Amino acid sequence: MKQSFTKHELSDPRLLVSFAKVARLGSITRAAEELGYVPSAVSQHITTLEHRLGGVLLFTRKPGSRIVLTAAGRALAAAADDMLSAAATFGDVARGISRGDGVVLRIGAYGTALSFLLPAALASLRATDPTARVDTVEIEPIEGVTLIDTGELDILIAHRYLAEEQPPSGDNLDARLVGREPLVAVTAAAHPRALTECLDADWVAGSPRDVDRQQLIRWAADVGFAPRVSHVTRDYLTAVELIVSDLAVGMLPASVVNAPHNRHRLALVDNDAATPYPFRDVLTVTRAGFRTVLGNALLSEIAAAGRESFDAAAARVQDPS
Repeated sequence: MKQSFTKHELSDPRLLVSFAKVARLGSITRAAEELGYVPSAVSQHITTLEHRLGGVLLFTRKPGSRIVLTAAGRALAAAADDMLSAAATFGDVARGISRGDGVVLRIGAYGTALSFLLPAALASLRATDPTARVDTVEIEPIEGVTLIDTGELDILIAHRYLAEEQPPSGDNLDARLVGREPLVAVTAAAHPRALTECLDADWVAGSPRDVDRQQLIRWAADVGFAPRVSHVTRDYLTAVELIVSDLAVGMLPASVVNAPHNRHRLALVDNDAATPYPFRDVLTVTRAGFRTVLGNALLSEIAAAGRESFDAAAARVQDPS
């Protein structure tokens, strides 16, 4: 006789958490690392889950290759994500009932936000609440939204470059605009250039699929030229070094340009008022039910840090001196 889940077994999410993590990462070893288990424990969770489902295989496993979901696995993965999302919402409500002492907030942010926006917010939070506990991870918005929905992150700092990009949305998500960060063309401060001198220069930008590259192309088209992107990187630190070495011109977020270690190494390119520099929206994303004293305090600090950073950036664009 095939075994089936009892209500007690369904109330224990460990098997589904392990399954969902393996399904997302395609690797038992990587899933174990993120969950804090040894691989054999995660493998046992999957085997137990398959056994209790009547021996149905959830993954196909081939030596040396990525684990692939079967049809049954795909069906269960969708249901597991829904269950974990509901469990995360329940946790938000439960934590909101009290102060939540001992709770660790989990924050995800894209690279430049983690470097230039979040530290100021965390420092302000720590000054008012020395007991606050926050874990951070660098993650791109498209991946972070999924982790917000399933409860693996509490707050996500995301960006939106293009007008047609849809902000994160859904019945279980709450997205708030922090501010609009200017993106500015810069050269090496030791060798400043006028905009006309940049038209035929080598540029540094992301890949053709990246939204920052697409935004550069659109702005350049409005100006009346097509930038020759000779250096391709998603790493703004690499882009800065190429620019400072006078090997390229680039369009960078104002927070990167205004950072103390970059401010005097980079020179803004004067821009024609008829074609103003573009910007990117910066947002915070949480689950709709996320309401804790500590979480709300951190959201307020992120908003304040964003306003200060973006106001300073806008002022420098107006007066580069």
